[in-house]
Amino acid sequence: MEIEDAGTGQCKTSVLSAKIDEPLTVKIDREIVKKSSTVNITVFPIHSMDYIGVTGEDAKLYSVQKGFISNYIKAICITFLKFLLIITIAVMGSTYLSAPVSIVSALVVFLCGHILDFVKDFSLLIQRYDVHEHALPTVLKKPNILLVYIDYLIKKPLEWLTVILPDFKRFDSLKFLLKGINISWETVGVCLGYTALYAGICLFISSVIFKKREFF
Repeated sequence: MEIEDAGTGQCKTSVLSAKIDEPLTVKIDREIVKKSSTVNITVFPIHSMDYIGVTGEDAKLYSVQKGFISNYIKAICITFLKFLLIITIAVMGSTYLSAPVSIVSALVVFLCGHILDFVKDFSLLIQRYDVHEHALPTVLKKPNILLVYIDYLIKKPLEWLTVILPDFKRFDSLKFLLKGINISWETVGVCLGYTALYAGICLFISSVIFKKREFF
């Protein structure tokens, strides 16, 4: 890194090292800041296989040899596991549904799997009268047996929905790539185990339904 005083033209060069996925704090000499109102900072990598990506808010150092390519490979593996899980769900649906209905059902599960956090928050909100009772009329603030039953009928299916459906946000590898964060092998392993668990359950249900269809 090179720090240049724009007024006097004096330069100070230093070598800094940073840890992976941790911000690096750059300290500028107080005397340079006092003497000049403009300071030019030039950052350049030492290794030829590294490069610096600059945005409007920050600058990130990427290592092509060690982390950049392997990060993309891990992201591709996670994306592959996500689509493998979708295909497994579609196969399970095809054992008792027609092909178009099975495909549509798989797409619905895929879309719902991305909004499970919203569904969880909504199921918690509708059972908490104290959270939004200030916005209700005085008549509705009193307990109503009909509203209690409706609340129960809506809340329970939503809770079961969040438990049964797979959470596809676990397979979101794009956030790692956009922020320049290294994808750990632990994350890949969790996605692999998550896919294996749901795929095993789906294939087991498919085999049971298929045997029942052959029996009848």
